[in-house]
Amino acid sequence: MGLCGQEKVLSVNFLRAGEVKQLMSAHVEAGVVSAKHWNHTNGAASGKRVGLQDSHGERQAKVSIGWKSANTWGDGSAGADAARGIGDAKLRLGYLDDSHRQAIEITMDGLPYRSYELILYFSSDVDGGHFLPARVNGKLYETSGEKSVYGEGPRWSEANVLRVKGLSGPLVVEVARRDATHQEKRGSVAALQVVEERKTHQKLASEVQATRPVLIGIGGVTLGLCGQ
Repeated sequence: MGLCGQEKVLSVNFLRAGEVKQLMSAHVEAGVVSAKHWNHTNGAASGKRVGLQDSHGERQAKVSIGWKSANTWGDGSAGADAARGIGDAKLRLGYLDDSHRQAIEITMDGLPYRSYELILYFSSDVDGGHFLPARVNGKLYETSGEKSVYGEGPRWSEANVLRVKGLSGPLVVEVARRDATHQEKRGSVAALQVVEERKTHQKLASEVQATRPVLIGIGGVTLGLCGQ
């Protein structure tokens, strides 16, 4: 049995006001990087929360998330699967809604990772068109592909997920404001994950030796413990 550590993830599900089917118990897994212990907002269009749990169930008291949007809304086609307990449906069911008056803004402070990846999830109640670009820590990124409701395409894809690697420090996300006359382009944000990135450089021989698994026999069971 291997007891090697896994990456840590901070996962946040943006709730639609009054949509209890979005709530996930600690053991429910969801996301492109499958994770448990999802954190939830309170259904408000704007707000702040301090102290989040990571995917290992450890409370990160210094981590805060703030969000600002015009409204909250949702994709009703995800409702039945959300009620059945399917995590990704619970994410798609509700989202921070965009408008031509108010862009969506999300900030996170106190992140415990030296380097991290952002995974930003979009959702919509209308097929067709594309999701709007988002500025992440000052740099502009776009999704690709045509958006669809959950009932037509329940899987996450490049059409409704934005992944940005190699980030550090506080997180600032600004989704482009919707054009009032072209609503096929949307910027509605359903959820996000902040994924710890670990060193990937080639290790020296001494480091390889130090991180080699140590085998321990306990009652006839061999455990593999990985060093850091």
